[in-house]
Amino acid sequence: MTKGKRLEWSICYLFLLPNIILYLLVRLIPFGSTIFLSFTDWQLIGAPNFIGLQNFIDMLQYPVFWKAFNNTLMFAVYTVPLSIIFGLLMAVLVNRDLPGMKFFRSLYFLPYVTSVVFVAVIWRWLFATDTGLINVLLERAGIAAIPWLSSPKWALFSLAIVAVWQNVSFNMLVFLAGLQGIGKDVYEAATIDGATGVQSFIYMTVPLLKPTMTVAAIMTTINSFQVFDLGYVMTQGGPLDSTYTLVYYLYDFGFRYMEMGHASAVAVVLFLMIFSLSILQRVLLRER
Repeated sequence: MTKGKRLEWSICYLFLLPNIILYLLVRLIPFGSTIFLSFTDWQLIGAPNFIGLQNFIDMLQYPVFWKAFNNTLMFAVYTVPLSIIFGLLMAVLVNRDLPGMKFFRSLYFLPYVTSVVFVAVIWRWLFATDTGLINVLLERAGIAAIPWLSSPKWALFSLAIVAVWQNVSFNMLVFLAGLQGIGKDVYEAATIDGATGVQSFIYMTVPLLKPTMTVAAIMTTINSFQVFDLGYVMTQGGPLDSTYTLVYYLYDFGFRYMEMGHASAVAVVLFLMIFSLSILQRVLLRER
């Protein structure tokens, strides 16, 4: 390598240095610290006491952990497929060259950029059993009021409705980018061959969007497993722990009971779950 080339690479690394330092500070160092603390007993005071795998053993023996695990898994089962399906349908709907379509794209994206706390407060009012707008409309239609947030049967599903309503906008944007990457000549050729619009969508659009669908599925799964704010604002984990998720469990042990070692162990388990599911989705949805 010539002297001029070495100087050029040195300048490149010099410009990258602030980003590298920032990445180490906010990503790698906290990640490594979390793994270390998961093997310790630490209440924020004094030095961490190394206890090996005891935090993980205790976690697996707590019934509340398995309750949170089951709630998180069911929440993902509710939200991931619906968010992807509705996101794709909305993307197809707005992928048209019609007057004012850019305005509608921005309008449909508003739920995703709106504060989660604000969204949760509004939906909590909508889901109110006696005075909520949804139950008022149901009663006028002759349907009995549903205890959306006060019944263990409905509470988690109610949170899933809110999450789908908010996250579908992001999936719409992802699928819209994928749709606009498909050439119009592909559909023109299909039309010439006699394919209907539905056939073109099933046999051409969906297969061509597999890479995009992989990204949407992984991102939606990550968001679903990290749900906390909706349950914290709308139900406080209730009723009867029916909306108590893994991140809520982590929050309680870390910031209520000050068991930082146990909370770190939960974070490690959550990371391994999300990582494993992301790899599995990538394998199942990859292009063959």
